[in-house]
Amino acid sequence: MFKTAIAGVCLASLCACATPPMFEYGSYESSLYTYYKKPDMREKFRTSLEKAIEKGEQTDRLAPGLYAELGYLYLQDGDVKTATAMFEREAAAFPESRYFMTSINERLGQAPSEQSSDATSSDEVDGAAPADAGI
Repeated sequence: MFKTAIAGVCLASLCACATPPMFEYGSYESSLYTYYKKPDMREKFRTSLEKAIEKGEQTDRLAPGLYAELGYLYLQDGDVKTATAMFEREAAAFPESRYFMTSINERLGQAPSEQSSDATSSDEVDGAAPADAGI
């Protein structure tokens, strides 16, 4: 009986030590699911994304892809300028997405901002693969 009680206390203390999630997604997952099932819930999904981005920025735990997702919504609405700005924010916040976000902006006919062009290496400008590309 005593061993069982000690085991229970140990188990409870281990559960209390759980680390918080690395990124802040807010209600993104559930609102995305709802949006896919009911496309008329688009504004609720947009609001959910904006709140998740706001909370992620406040806590410095912004989840990757949220700027891009919001940018895609703006693009679907025909607001290319705001979509481009969101894609640039995604590239700035998550450098690993820079190539993809920049290529989307180029396809949209939007010139990359000074921030994006400054981050481009001379190898990428010449058309050669960057040294760390693994090719």
